[in-house]
Amino acid sequence: MTTSRPEVRCRRCCLPPFGSLISATGHESCEGEALTRKFQFNVRWVQHIFLSARNLSHNFLSRPVGNVFTGLACLKEMDLSYNEFIGDLPSSFGTLRGLSRLFLQHNEFPGSLIFLASLQLTDLNIQDNHFSGIIPKQFQSIHNLWFGGNMFDKGNNSPTLGFPYGKSA
Repeated sequence: MTTSRPEVRCRRCCLPPFGSLISATGHESCEGEALTRKFQFNVRWVQHIFLSARNLSHNFLSRPVGNVFTGLACLKEMDLSYNEFIGDLPSSFGTLRGLSRLFLQHNEFPGSLIFLASLQLTDLNIQDNHFSGIIPKQFQSIHNLWFGGNMFDKGNNSPTLGFPYGKSA
């Protein structure tokens, strides 16, 4: 006689877990696995998966990320740090409404952070990339913000922020 476990579903998006790609806790980590094969970041299983955290840090990944972050309403934490990602942040970052912790430090991301401005983040680490332009005023509410080692505009056209540019830098 076999007993089956009850199907687990996300309380927010009501999606079941996808196959055996995630653990029972809803956390998938590839940290430190040094994925040396060509990594296709836009693989199908990234979309519509019941995950609360995604850790792809320290894997020598080096491509543009791609616009693959739709349908991940349950995602609360994502760590893409210590890779070699290039290209602008995709607009699908803006759809990660449940995201509270995002770690992008030590990559090669250029450009603007506009797609992150609407997220309700408590932790954001974007240190040591090539981000430029202005730091969105919405970042004032991020409790743990690290942004040193980028090329942000500190000129007269930038909005006055309620914290110094060196905050957590």
